Amino acid sequence: MKVFCVILILIPQLALADRCPDLSGKYTIQGQDGQAVHLSIDQDECLYISIERSSSNQGKNVKDKHTFALDGVLHPGSLGGSTEQSRSSARFVGGKLELTVASSSGDVISKETWQPLKDKSIEIKDMKGGTILAKKGRR
Repeated sequence: MKVFCVILILIPQLALADRCPDLSGKYTIQGQDGQAVHLSIDQDECLYISIERSSSNQGKNVKDKHTFALDGVLHPGSLGGSTEQSRSSARFVGGKLELTVASSSGDVISKETWQPLKDKSIEIKDMKGGTILAKKGRR
């Protein structure tokens, strides 16, 4: 009977792990120009995800942070300094994080799919077919 109760408790947690993998951690993206972009991700299960991007541009540190509700609904604001009138959404689809930025009229400006890999890195694909790798680190 105890084994059955334990199984009932673990099944929902295992289902969430597949549906909403935890991307929390620190990552580094190596740019083509040799400059590194650092990502810090904090995730609250399947509810919210905060992504902070930091880099050095001409000797100045640049930081950008945005918190997304993981509901797939367009909300005001976006990551990456798009126009103030832009809206963004985030959701998990098949274990991948899907980030969408749209204009105030609803036209999609950018769309990225973040796929967690076995080595804990994240493969980021954009809507134009480009792919970059965010390597998990200890930064």
